[in-house]
Amino acid sequence: AVNAVTTSSAKREMQIIRGIAEEAIVPMLRIWHAYNQLFLDDEYVMAITDEEYVTIRRDDLQGNIDIKMSIATQESKALKADRLAFLMQTIGPNIEPEMRNLIMSRLVEINDMPKLAKDIMNFKPQVDPMAQKQMELQIALLEAQVENERAKGIENQMDVKLKGAKAANEIAKAKKTSSEADMKDLEFLMEDQGISHERDMRKEAVKQIGKMQKPGVNQPGSGNMQQPE
Repeated sequence: AVNAVTTSSAKREMQIIRGIAEEAIVPMLRIWHAYNQLFLDDEYVMAITDEEYVTIRRDDLQGNIDIKMSIATQESKALKADRLAFLMQTIGPNIEPEMRNLIMSRLVEINDMPKLAKDIMNFKPQVDPMAQKQMELQIALLEAQVENERAKGIENQMDVKLKGAKAANEIAKAKKTSSEADMKDLEFLMEDQGISHERDMRKEAVKQIGKMQKPGVNQPGSGNMQQPE
């Protein structure tokens, strides 16, 4: 019941503040804007934040502009802060540093601390030299392992090719040995059957016939015939 009453009171307070902003403050700001168009210097430097400044020219203020106001109460701020805190708890410790800084800066900004919110948003953690060196060594180790595995792959390919060449050589040797064995078996068979001896005798006879057919060689059974004077 207390929560319901507080919520209703916060809603009524928000409605009253929004009504004042829309019906009183915004029209007053439009009047100030019209005065600026008439009486402002040709160039005017306006502070946006403590460190950011903007140069405004009077010519840039011509025409109608849209004025909006951001309205918040302590209850609405607390509600937003609770939701952001719940969001961080839901994400857990594995949240990215950039996202964590964004949510934290928003939480601080809700509590009306803009400078701290800006510092948190722009915060960059300093890199530990030892951690950086360890990371570099790990990367170098991984690269060395990759190169080693690549070299092993090339070596395995060369081994496969070498083994293939050796296998082809062994096959050729085996074929040669088989052919020589077949030739020896054939020679033995021919010797055993007298074919080799007969072939040698034929060769010798062919040689003798060739010698006898040469000029100046007397053939068997022919004498030297002399003609009478």
